[in-house]
Amino acid sequence: MVEGEYPVSGFEGVCVISNSRAEAGPLESVIAAMPGCYVVKFNSDGQSPAGAMSQAMTYFTAIYTVQKPKLVVVLGDRYETLAAALAAMFLKIPVAHIHGGETTTGAFDDSMRHAMTHIAELHFCATGEAMEKISDMTGYTGQAVNKGVSIVGAPGLDGIEGNSAKRDRKMILVTYHPETRLADNGLSGLVEMCKALKEFDSYDITFTGVNNDPGCEEFRRQITLFCFHSSKKVVRENLTHKEYIVLMQHAALVIGNSSAGVIEAPWVGCPSINLGNRQTGRPMAPSVFHSVDDIGKALMWVKEWKPIYKGCAAPKIAKVIKDWLDARSPT
Repeated sequence: MVEGEYPVSGFEGVCVISNSRAEAGPLESVIAAMPGCYVVKFNSDGQSPAGAMSQAMTYFTAIYTVQKPKLVVVLGDRYETLAAALAAMFLKIPVAHIHGGETTTGAFDDSMRHAMTHIAELHFCATGEAMEKISDMTGYTGQAVNKGVSIVGAPGLDGIEGNSAKRDRKMILVTYHPETRLADNGLSGLVEMCKALKEFDSYDITFTGVNNDPGCEEFRRQITLFCFHSSKKVVRENLTHKEYIVLMQHAALVIGNSSAGVIEAPWVGCPSINLGNRQTGRPMAPSVFHSVDDIGKALMWVKEWKPIYKGCAAPKIAKVIKDWLDARSPT
């Protein structure tokens, strides 16, 4: 199969788990590449991680018992996603995991991602470093599809034109989530960032929504207070992945602690500042800075475009899964 070419059918019985906006965007191209697959979602809004995970285990177990999927596909590191993978494991349903092998030491997402690596039969890595991590964790060596490990790139970059940043707006795009391994969930880092951003009052500042990790309500309160009574500071909740990328392409700078600042931003050619330890362990492009003191420097960034993550992942994922399904189909 030529890179970028999708199979025409044959993915009946493949169940794709999509639980949050963070997963939905990167999974769009994967779902499109697997005609016949079906998507299962679980809404954890307003629930604690422990409560959501408990309910998700029951929910996914019921779904799998009725639907009897041939394969469950999960992406990333969320607690609801781990529940989906665990339910499949107990029912002896194979799991394929996308974006495994990465390290993000500042959040408990790291532990959940690695747990899914031990559960999964198929592994789709974004980088060579991630593949090596999976090899260390599982004993696999090398990129061997017959052993279940493939380097495919980052599906969240599929369909996004590389180096497409226009940077034609005096706008700073902010995405900041709780850092769940800290006692204050990273709230002090958010406050420090907001103080630094006050020095750039000639820029529009657009915050995206906060996820549902512990501490999220106080984060939302602090962001609302920061934006209060200022037409130049706004909060955009519930952005789709495509809408977020459009904002990023026009922004002068991305700042916060989201993976988008280290994966998507370098790909489109927008400078970013990654704060705290939430993403520590991921490879960083030269366009990624690491301190609020670097805001002015990042706004002046004009270096050569050197992304680390690559796109065009979906057709590679689809081909491996199709081959895996065919090898298990009765002759």
